Order: sequence, then C-alpha cells, then structure tokens
Amino acid sequence: MFKPQQNLMLSGTAAYAKNGQHVPDSTLIMFFLEKSLLGYETRTDKKGNFSFPLLLTVSHPDRFYYTATLKGKDLDDISIQVYDPDSALSFSAEPWAIDKNSINQYTIYSTQVQTINSSYSFFANPVSSDSVDEPNKAIEEELNGADLTVNLSDYLMMPTMEDVVREIVRAVEYRKIGGRQVIRVYTIGKVTHYSSGPLFVIDGVITKDPSYFFSLKPAEVISIKVVRDVKKLFAFGSLGSNGVILVKTKLQTKIVNEKHTLDFAGLLPESYNSFSGYVNPKIPDLRSCIYWSSKTFTGRGDEFILFRTSDDVGKFKIQISGLTDDGIPFYSEHPFQVVFRN
Repeated sequence: MFKPQQNLMLSGTAAYAKNGQHVPDSTLIMFFLEKSLLGYETRTDKKGNFSFPLLLTVSHPDRFYYTATLKGKDLDDISIQVYDPDSALSFSAEPWAIDKNSINQYTIYSTQVQTINSSYSFFANPVSSDSVDEPNKAIEEELNGADLTVNLSDYLMMPTMEDVVREIVRAVEYRKIGGRQVIRVYTIGKVTHYSSGPLFVIDGVITKDPSYFFSLKPAEVISIKVVRDVKKLFAFGSLGSNGVILVKTKLQTKIVNEKHTLDFAGLLPESYNSFSGYVNPKIPDLRSCIYWSSKTFTGRGDEFILFRTSDDVGKFKIQISGLTDDGIPFYSEHPFQVVFRN
C-alpha cells in the first residue's frame, strides 16, 4: 500500500552481465513500457545506481524494455537489478505465506481467485485468428507514420536480409564491424554513427539487437518501414534517436526473445467496473482489490453513491469520510450484503 504523499520510484543498479561490474558513471539508461508507449531516461552514479520517479497511470500489466548507452555507444551486455521489486514494479498483492500457527484469510482468498480465474482462461484468452494484423500500428502512430515503406512482395526474392538491406531498403546502410552486423539509418536532421544502432520493432516487440532482424528469411517478411525524421523520433527520446525500423512478418510466433526486460504488474488489478454491464459476462468479476469509480447523485437533501461490487458474495461494510462545505469533518459506516442473483 502506498500513501498519497509518497512518490513511486524505480531504483536499481546496472552492471555488465559477464563480470558483474557496475557500469561507468553517467551511463544513460532508457526504460520503455511496450504497451503503454511511455519512456523514461536516467543516468547512473559511479556505483551504477539509478533512481527516478514513475510518473504514470498504467493500470494493466505491461513490460519495461531497457537499454543503455555510454558516450553515444550502445552497451549491449548489461543487466538491471531492481531494488525491492515488490514495491517498485509489482503493485498487485501476492499471496502471503501461511503461518502454521494461524489462518491467513487473504492467502485463502487470493488462492481461490487465482484458481477460478485460471478456470476461465479459455474465455479470457480466446484463440486468435489466422489473419495477419498490424502488430506495429500503435508504435507507428506514436511516431506519426513511417518515412519509407518497402513491401517485399514488390521485389524479387532475395536469399538473406543482408541482401535486402543492401539492395532494396534506401536510407539504410549495412556494414560488418569487428565481425558484428551493423545497420545505420540515415536520419534527417542529425548525423548518426555506427556506435549506436537503430531501434527495431519486429511484430510489435522492440529490441536494439540486430541479430533478430538478420535471422529472418526474406520470404517470412511482409514489409519493412523506416522512421528517420528526427522530429518524429523525438517521441521516443534517446531510445529512437538513431532511427526506428519496423518489421512485419508472416510468422505466427514472436521471434524476439529480448532479455533486457522487466515485468510490470500495473498499478491496480483490472476491474470491469461499468454501469452498463461486464465486458465479458462469461467471466466472473473477482477482485482482490475492491477498486470502483462511484457515481454520486444528490436530491432533496439525500445523496446516493452507486458502485459495482465484485462477484464475491458475503457481508461487507462501506466507510465514508470527508469534509462538509464549511470544513466540518464527517464519518459514516453502513453494512451491505452481496448475494447471487440468477
């Protein structure tokens, strides 16, 4: 539970994955929420520590993608250790351990909710269709559209993605430096360097690792889009400063297994709190966190508060406190009961 006066902080340390040594002072760390399209930038101190406030209203689960640069050069071999992840990233309550000498009612309740929700997973996660959607649409719209689009069906089939980049995709240059395959996007408005590559978005998943792009077969790729105008790239800050390459494939599975990620549970459990009915009536609305947006009605001296409870049955009580118009505090408590109605 977080008090209103407290700021939610994301704090941790950045180190090299191979040897565990902390990254140098003033290393730029970039975090990006993949679904919510929110980004954060921070710099480390001389011990690799970082901390910044989370200014967001993300209620649903999401995932942080992170990357780092130092003096304009990508640092690929890094890992992030978050301090106190239960309070920094996961705001939904987890079941407490059961004390053998006592009964933990929340543990019992939470376990029951998880079991019931798992039983309805078929309705919550319906089978997807075989049609190819637009997995990069949200990010492309956030960048105000691509500057270059290449539909591979318009060209003769080439053996490798290296050939595609060399022969078809304009405004992009390919090289091998020290045995590594490197791509540079010729951005409009600034000079880019090979030390820091573009951001890849492959079927909606972001990465800075070009190996996923080159592992594709041209026959698997539908289109390649390039965003290189710095006015558009500004929306992604330093993360997309060297260009963005959006790739749409025919594959049914995600090829990007990005290791630089942190799960984000969301600020509140999902709550279909609608006065017009549930989003999916086949799924019971069970919530360990009773979150509701009430509607208040005033009449002839009477006030009414309407809200939707969860589908849990039993006896409850509502506590209301506040201040009157003239500053007098008040408090009221009323019991109510939730029953099953067939």
